[in-house]
Amino acid sequence: MKQIFPIDFVIPWVDGSDPYWLEQYNNYIPEENKKKEFHFRDYGLLRYWFRGVEKFTPWVNKVYLVTRIPRMCIKRVSGWGSSHK
Repeated sequence: MKQIFPIDFVIPWVDGSDPYWLEQYNNYIPEENKKKEFHFRDYGLLRYWFRGVEKFTPWVNKVYLVTRIPRMCIKRVSGWGSSHK
């Protein structure tokens, strides 16, 4: 399949245990939704998502991970390449 134009993936991600982020989140979320923390729980799936992109979508140009704490994300994902188990 010939790629006609470059395709990028953009992934929004938050650390649901980050105290600063939780404080900001709770300032804007309606009171009845504050108990729904499961939306931001880390199941460790990003590792497998990135591996899946690498394996099944070689036509993707770039992957952007959008987050509040870039240094923390870099530490987490730096060892997730195909050469690591």
